[in-house]
Amino acid sequence: MAIIETTENENNITEATLKRLASNANKILEETSLRAIIIETDDLFGENDDEIEEDDPDFMQPMYEGYIEDDWGNETDDTRTGRYCDLKSVVDELEGFASDAAEKNEVK
Repeated sequence: MAIIETTENENNITEATLKRLASNANKILEETSLRAIIIETDDLFGENDDEIEEDDPDFMQPMYEGYIEDDWGNETDDTRTGRYCDLKSVVDELEGFASDAAEKNEVK
């Protein structure tokens, strides 16, 4: 399980932090030609959604998602996580995709 510091201000998440958070998924994929990626999206939570209340703690916070790609930078099918403000949700989902992808790769 990746360690996520809950005190980190998510407005200051760096690319290095996103790589660190993807590291456990990448360890799962070590024996494959795949790698796990976590990115900050261009979307802010509630930015274009009138149903999200402005007093929601995630309102206008950055959103993140993850995916698995091959050596050529092509995203593998069905490995994009949902978009979340909570990085732990992205990490957990990505690690699940990594386990599935590693298992499929062993069979080939």
